[in-house]
Amino acid sequence: MCYTQQEQPGEMSRYEALDPATRHRVRMTLVRQKHEARYAPLMNQHCESLHAGDVPLAKSVEVPERISDFFAWDVPKKALKDYVLTLRIETTPDAAAGDRASVEQWRNCGSRGTIVGEVWLMRK
Repeated sequence: MCYTQQEQPGEMSRYEALDPATRHRVRMTLVRQKHEARYAPLMNQHCESLHAGDVPLAKSVEVPERISDFFAWDVPKKALKDYVLTLRIETTPDAAAGDRASVEQWRNCGSRGTIVGEVWLMRK
């Protein structure tokens, strides 16, 4: 499992030497932890977005709590540049938002910005 806190650009995977004539599909396993009730109001990160290169694949996907699930998207050919594909997970804008004290509480209570369990790049 990989995750970030408030670092930008978020979790990234890079695939090289891909055949541009081949169609691809990305499949991910996503899950987020359940927070104790006293921390839950601070943990507003429930969704994330996926980009393939500069192409958005999914916007504000709700990450399941406690039980993982699979998500899959077709990768458009225009997302490959020079036989390279970069997948990037982006956090929602309101994660780690607020004054310094609020952000520190968010960081110190087991927060996360982006999270992914597994990533597969498959031929279609």
